[in-house]
Amino acid sequence: EGGKLAEGRTAPTLVERPYERHPDDSDNPLGDKTDDISTKLGQLIGRQTDNKTNDPPKNTSMPRPNLVLIVTDQQRGDCLGIAGHPELQTPHLDFFAASGARFTSAFSECPICIPARHTLMTGMAPDATGCVGWAPRQRIADPSSTLPELLRKNGYQTAQIGRNMHQFPHFKRYGFEEILDDPFADVYSRFRSIPKLTQHPDFQEWPHWMAHGLGPNGVDARAWPFDEEFHQTNFAVNKSLEWLDRRDRETPFFLSLGFI
Repeated sequence: EGGKLAEGRTAPTLVERPYERHPDDSDNPLGDKTDDISTKLGQLIGRQTDNKTNDPPKNTSMPRPNLVLIVTDQQRGDCLGIAGHPELQTPHLDFFAASGARFTSAFSECPICIPARHTLMTGMAPDATGCVGWAPRQRIADPSSTLPELLRKNGYQTAQIGRNMHQFPHFKRYGFEEILDDPFADVYSRFRSIPKLTQHPDFQEWPHWMAHGLGPNGVDARAWPFDEEFHQTNFAVNKSLEWLDRRDRETPFFLSLGFI
């Protein structure tokens, strides 16, 4: 609002439309994995709600719910199929929106990745956290009162799997008891033996993004060059399911699940 479009351009018309499953055909960038990922996401949510062993905390009358926070990295608010975007297809996010509540007037405290994630972790606006821009080496303000730390202090088992919250230093947990965010953590040595991969200057830090010539914020669409188990989407979902299988069944849990 209040801005002007470039000459000759028209504003897109976005219309609400019901959720429709993306057809599993050759135009689907996930190929025949769409249904598999949908099934696994369903399993994840099913396991989140199917825990009947959580005892309520002392001196309360209500059981504590299990919590799953799913964060995608990242898109504008209108970049959803259910929002009527003319090109983008987001079947899994559309499913969540259609089967729950979608807040069409909600907004982020900051449209930049790191400040927005610090706000999610602390509940504080960027001017309070001190993180207002791209600051990958900035610590999260007040680590003693982050969302996972407060839940952990109140008896929750906490985990962060997949895309992280840009916490710095990387090893600092900020309340997460377990962090699994790198599909290649156990297999770096395997790829260092391949000369064409190790030639990239950023390989040592980002083999799963840089080794195939596509930067982490690139716009080119290319085929994933490694085994499917190492793809960030499959890694995040599979490790989340594994974590749910081995978690403490006598306590509630908080799982932060991130996709990139």
